[in-house]
Amino acid sequence: QLMVNELETANRELMNLDGLKSEIIKGISQEIRNPLNRIMGTLHLLKDKIEGQELSEVVNILDTSVSRLEEFSSMTEQISLLKSPGNEITISEVPLKRVVEYSIIEAAEELKEKEIDLDLQIETEDAVIQGESNLLVSCLVNLIRNASLHVATGSNITIRALKKDNHMICEVIDQGRDYSEQLFENLIRQFSSEETALNLNLGIELGLAQMIMEAHKGKIVFEKTHEGKGSVKMLFR
Repeated sequence: QLMVNELETANRELMNLDGLKSEIIKGISQEIRNPLNRIMGTLHLLKDKIEGQELSEVVNILDTSVSRLEEFSSMTEQISLLKSPGNEITISEVPLKRVVEYSIIEAAEELKEKEIDLDLQIETEDAVIQGESNLLVSCLVNLIRNASLHVATGSNITIRALKKDNHMICEVIDQGRDYSEQLFENLIRQFSSEETALNLNLGIELGLAQMIMEAHKGKIVFEKTHEGKGSVKMLFR
């Protein structure tokens, strides 16, 4: 009984420590975002006032870099939320079509810069899933960004929403560009693993996407199509 009591005490202390770490990470992320927002505001003002191609390009580079830092801050906050002990996401009915549309809006600017088109195929217009809308949008956006790395300029990414075998599915299909056999194997291994620990071997975006789906009792499946394309699916129960 003494050993059990000691284990319970140690476990409570560990949970408190995990909660404290999550709060610290969340606080740091919020503090980082404040100066980033000020820098972004200043850069946008500069864009309207500067003249000259060279200086304009420098400002655009700074703007892109700051935007990327802001994205990492947001992802860090989401990881902190999902990893907080005892934390539960807010579940409600979310139209799958809305998740897809919001994700496309969020990723639109990046895809436009890369001259990548989206082929949208929604086979279930009235499909509803259970989840937290912002997290689901973040998950899909991260999968779209990953797909954009494997699509040539002027090509396209296909997004399909459908129902199959009692699962709601959102599938992102890229063109299979720059995939090595090792990368295919790593992606399939990462998403088929039953491990619930955060895996950042393939980048924070894919690691966060996997965490979000696990929090929704769903999963991500990565496949290689017969045409050599990459297919990543969000499967909802």
